[in-house]
Amino acid sequence: MRVKPQFIGLAGLMAVMVIGAAAFVGYNSADAQKVSDRSSALAMTAASGAGQQAQPATTASVYGFRSAEFGDDEKAIRAAIKKDFGIGQDKILVRDNLATGTRALVIRTENLLPDTGAARIGYIIGYKSKGLTQVNIIWGTPVSAQAKGMQVAKTAVMLKSYFSKLGFDPKRQVADRRLRNGGILVFRATDTKNRLVQIVYREADTENRAAASDAKKGDPVSAAKAAEDETDEPATIGDGKGGTKKAYILRLSYVLDPQRPDVMRIEKGAF
Repeated sequence: MRVKPQFIGLAGLMAVMVIGAAAFVGYNSADAQKVSDRSSALAMTAASGAGQQAQPATTASVYGFRSAEFGDDEKAIRAAIKKDFGIGQDKILVRDNLATGTRALVIRTENLLPDTGAARIGYIIGYKSKGLTQVNIIWGTPVSAQAKGMQVAKTAVMLKSYFSKLGFDPKRQVADRRLRNGGILVFRATDTKNRLVQIVYREADTENRAAASDAKKGDPVSAAKAAEDETDEPATIGDGKGGTKKAYILRLSYVLDPQRPDVMRIEKGAF
């Protein structure tokens, strides 16, 4: 994770803002509440580790993910993927989003963190800058049909513990909030330049059918991939047999500019 600790004394962090649809599910204090129930796998896992975190003595900065830094062009991102994961060009998927004008370079890795299961990483290239503006890392049902809720929840708690100790200003952090869509904002913080790191966990009873015509019947992973562009959660996950299926989704995101995402947009008054 490209989060660099720095000494306290830097300018105060900018206020946390709601992220638009081009980024990922955001946080709004008016829409959220403290997570109090213990019905989810995340809540049960988090309860066992409560009260173990110490206050850090530094503040942190978000630069990107591992060797890939914000602003890197596609060539540099591909080189970073090769360096970090040993993945060649033929294993990198390219997804162009016609609605936002962005491009995602997508890879899958089995060993991003020990005992956390497979993960999918999407490097988002901005519309105008043609540089890295966001990285989304996803664990759970969209990546592996065999993903277990407790495993995904433990990953969320582990990530929260890690980022909580890096030194983000406590006044610029939000944690353990219920989102309007039923998900949980596990952790969110911004650095002095308003670059953001966010962890969102979600459990959902999804419609048990293929999510798109090109998804393989009976393959929930294909269904999830068909419905997701690395910024949104899958619409449906299932095996085509009807009924519902429990999905577990964990997303860690690094965002260069959550207030002004680098996406294609129609200016006001253009039509």
